[in-house]
Amino acid sequence: MESDIAIIGGGICGLSTAYILIGQGYKVKVFATSFPPETTSNKAAAFWFPYHIKSDERCISWSRTSYEKYLAFMADPTSGVSMHQLLKVTKKESKAAGMIWQNFLPEGSYKLIEKKELKQGFKTGFVVNVPLVEAQLFLPWLMDNLKQNGVNFVKREIRDLKELSNQYRWVVNCSGLGSRELCKDETLYPVRGQIATTVPHQGLPIFLYEEQPFYIVPRKDATLIGGTYEEGVWDTTPEAETVAKLYKQAVSLYPELAEFPVNNCWAGLRPFRPEIRVEREPGKNIIHNYGHGGSGFTLAWGCAEDVLKMMGANMT
Repeated sequence: MESDIAIIGGGICGLSTAYILIGQGYKVKVFATSFPPETTSNKAAAFWFPYHIKSDERCISWSRTSYEKYLAFMADPTSGVSMHQLLKVTKKESKAAGMIWQNFLPEGSYKLIEKKELKQGFKTGFVVNVPLVEAQLFLPWLMDNLKQNGVNFVKREIRDLKELSNQYRWVVNCSGLGSRELCKDETLYPVRGQIATTVPHQGLPIFLYEEQPFYIVPRKDATLIGGTYEEGVWDTTPEAETVAKLYKQAVSLYPELAEFPVNNCWAGLRPFRPEIRVEREPGKNIIHNYGHGGSGFTLAWGCAEDVLKMMGANMT
């Protein structure tokens, strides 16, 4: 065979799976209708954090694996991955703030903030050291790495898994929202997130008020201001009123942003389902890896390692 494995999906989950598999000597071909920079992953704020996944204990090991992987990628300054301070705040008192997310973090990577240092009515806050994955830099870097290591990319829509399962040793489905049609999975649904951007402002931390949700992410190319959590919305057209509201909130927190008006905006669709699907179909050469919601970058590398384990680490 020209390739041992066919991967469906050109976002972070498909690309990370390809990276892990070629590291074990597999030959990989990736099929997708779009690749970076045209994927949902490119629209992500992409800082490491367990977003809306805290009830799934599998996500603890997946998240920690990804955290360690990003630390390794930082050794290459061109990767677009760097360590940043994240300011996580809530309007709940510390005892009611919900500390489950801390189980996902390496020991010593966060600390409680004194109340006098908090902004605008927030009652509890933490400083957390997290990887910032600048998608506009990291995804091209990852694509180049995969190409240099023999991964083939095919722009093609796969309508039936049988198109590939009879031709390849393994098929890994990382098609995100595409799995709603491909797998007839009606439990999978979009959650739209809208983002506004302004000019780069490197003096800011990553700011996260998860309950709203609202965040500010200082990237090298722009300052991202998001987001929204709109279940079941398929429209990827940002709304001017929402964008203005996000910007106004950002300025109220960091007045220095008032000098820099919004210069771009977009909306992306997070692929949510009640339970992330990372499993092999019984008796078949098909493995699914989709439904990561807004935590694709946070979970991708741990899920990719599990895909490898399902295949068996040793090739026969």
